[in-house]
Amino acid sequence: MNTDPQTDRPEVDDPRVLALAKARQQMAHKNPFNVVCPPWDGLTGQEQELSLLDARNYLRAALDAGLLSAAPVAAPPTGQAD
Repeated sequence: MNTDPQTDRPEVDDPRVLALAKARQQMAHKNPFNVVCPPWDGLTGQEQELSLLDARNYLRAALDAGLLSAAPVAAPPTGQAD
């Protein structure tokens, strides 16, 4: 997990930030009342960077509010024997 070592807060390169940014963009893209909102891959590099900053800030706020655990989320089981 990519966090600031002094504050233990997620940074833009934290994989959770990218997942949150992509999920939020997909929600906006699927909204039938928002016909101009592209999917994640349709955003410019600058738009993706801005979205990552927003996602990082929302993730930090959720952690600060106690809505999420700071512990990394375990990967879901694959159903295959190891």
